[in-house]
Amino acid sequence: MFPKPPPLRSERQAKRRTRTAAERKAKKAAKLRDRNRCRWPRCRCHFDKEPLESAHWRGKGIGGDHGLRSHSENLITLCRDRHQGYVSLHSGDLRIAPLTDETMDGPCEFYRRERTYGAFADEGTWVLEGREVVIGRLE
Repeated sequence: MFPKPPPLRSERQAKRRTRTAAERKAKKAAKLRDRNRCRWPRCRCHFDKEPLESAHWRGKGIGGDHGLRSHSENLITLCRDRHQGYVSLHSGDLRIAPLTDETMDGPCEFYRRERTYGAFADEGTWVLEGREVVIGRLE
């Protein structure tokens, strides 16, 4: 007789456990690299004790190799407001541009969209908020 194959559900659970463990490890490495502070220039969230989150620079939902999307070079530490707030990366009003091939492991430029609302609404212009010389230190 043929051996009984392992249940598909347990295989999926094992893959998910290893993927989430790797993602947790990458998030911890990104927070250590960013010194447990929001990297957005002149953000005062540490005074308000806002929780920090590891934001994916390139969207996690884009697909591709699930193991590659959660490396520290794709993660940046931001406060909840800059990550998912009203004016945030998720809302499309903030943008981060890496300055080196190291992506988020190197210095970055931070942009904010200035929009016009009302009858003359437009897509807005991107304004430079700050440029890092090295991680955590602005020009």
